[in-house]
Amino acid sequence: MHLVLYGFRICPFVEKVNILLDEKNIHVERVYVDIRNKPDWFLKISPLGKVPILRVDDVLLFESTVINDFLDSLSAATSLYPTNTIQKHLNKSWIEWGSTLILATYDMTLAKDKESFLAKRLLVEQKLSILQEQVKNSPFFNGEHFSMIDLTYAPLFKRFDRLIYLYSIDLLANYPTLKQWSKNVLQRPSVHAGFIDNFDEELKILLDLKGSYLEEQNKTTQKFDRSI
Repeated sequence: MHLVLYGFRICPFVEKVNILLDEKNIHVERVYVDIRNKPDWFLKISPLGKVPILRVDDVLLFESTVINDFLDSLSAATSLYPTNTIQKHLNKSWIEWGSTLILATYDMTLAKDKESFLAKRLLVEQKLSILQEQVKNSPFFNGEHFSMIDLTYAPLFKRFDRLIYLYSIDLLANYPTLKQWSKNVLQRPSVHAGFIDNFDEELKILLDLKGSYLEEQNKTTQKFDRSI
C-alpha cells in the first residue's frame, strides 16, 4: 500500500495526521503544497481545495478525521480510540467539536483590528469554558492512555503555547485543567514530531500575510523598543 500525504507546512489538520503517523509508526510520502499559491494539480485532486489529502494507491481520501480513522484502522489492535463503544463515540463527538474551536482560534489570530480580535477572543474563551467541563481525567482526556482525542487537540495546544511566547497571550490562564492537559499532550514525543522545526517563523509569516492585528501590534512594539 503506497501512502502519500498532501499538506501545507503549517496546518492544524495536517499536523494531527502527522502526529498519528508518528504515534503508530506509519510511513508515508509527504508532498507540501504552497498555501499561498495552490497549484492546479492540487485543486484537481482536492474536492474542497483543502488539506490534508491522503492518496492510498489510486484512491484519494480527504478530511483529517476520516484520514486518521483510516490510518488507525490499519493497526486495529493498537487503536487510539477507547475500547468502550460509548466512550469511543463520545470522544468522536468532542473531536468534531474541537474542529470548531480550532477554526475559532484561527479566525481570532487573523483578526485585522483590536475590536474584531477581542470579539473573536471572547468566542474562543466561551468555547474553552465548555471544553474544561469535559476534561475529568489525567494526564490525558481518557486517563492514562494517549488517544485520538488528545492528538486532535494537540495542534490547538501548540498554538496556545506559541501565542504566549510570541504575543504574550495566555488563553488557558483561566482554565487550569485545560492548561495541564495541554502540557501533558505537548510533552508527547509524537506530538513534538508532528510540527515543522520553524513553526514560529511560519506562523508569523502567515499572520503577516493575512494582515493580522496580532502581528501588526507585534511589529509596532518591536519598532518602539528599538527606538528607545
